[in-house]
Amino acid sequence: MVVFLSLLLIVPLVGFLTILVLGATLRRARTIALAFSVADTVLATVLLLSFLGSWFDPFVG
Repeated sequence: MVVFLSLLLIVPLVGFLTILVLGATLRRARTIALAFSVADTVLATVLLLSFLGSWFDPFVG
């Protein structure tokens, strides 16, 4: 559970740094931002499901 909370903070920061380094064009920067946004949303969804029901706990750890 602690790993997911940490990743919710780390993923946007890494996304920001990745955009600064690799986002030379606007299209590439948007694609990178979208990818990190989707990853962060998936992590938040997994964390929400683990709070809502105990049936999801084996997947989270």
